Amino acid sequence: FAHNCAELGPYYKEKLLKLRHCVFEYAVRSFDPKDGHFFTLIHGDIWSTNIMLLFEKQDENNDTKHVKDARLIDFQFSNWSSPAVDLHYLINTSLENQLRLHRQDELIQYYHESLTSTLHKLSYGGHIPSLHELCIQLEERRFYGMFITFVYSSYINDIYKSSYFAAFTSAIVNQPLQICENNADSDHNSLTEVNERSRNFYKVLYTNKKVQSIVKALLPYFDRKGLLDVSD
Repeated sequence: FAHNCAELGPYYKEKLLKLRHCVFEYAVRSFDPKDGHFFTLIHGDIWSTNIMLLFEKQDENNDTKHVKDARLIDFQFSNWSSPAVDLHYLINTSLENQLRLHRQDELIQYYHESLTSTLHKLSYGGHIPSLHELCIQLEERRFYGMFITFVYSSYINDIYKSSYFAAFTSAIVNQPLQICENNADSDHNSLTEVNERSRNFYKVLYTNKKVQSIVKALLPYFDRKGLLDVSD
């Protein structure tokens, strides 16, 4: 898609092809413990469908709905890791491009305020990260944000051969699958098998205009962050 897209072209195709053999390793590093990083129990699969919202109407004459309460569901991927993992996951699977690109810092600041307040209420005795420290964690683990945003069909066969595939299936396919419009082939077999039908399914994901819009907006963003460069 990048090669045939006028807004992207050969520059991004060449970068992605060079990066393809490092993608999985770089993504796994996002979970690695690092000295001084704040760790907690994270959800592991936090996107819009796994958040149940309770709405209430503003008043009798107004149909505008406001969120009264929220509950998380689906905890089978919970693990002990940096909150940056959950934040990158939610931001890059569930937010519109405008929020991702232009208001992400505001959302992170709000999250930090809530985190700090909650830890104080719980009389947490460990080190509470400053906003700056949290932002450093987010930058050092930002590759995971790119990892879950796109499905590069050229990577799929390599990833299927890995024994780690099952643990990361929901992550690497989330963004395009969440908005997939090809319902005919959207089943478990297309996701887990390696055959012509599954390969065609992954290719079709990028015919979705919304997916294309996301790719065109975010590939340059990730490139400016240095995430399309092979670092070792």
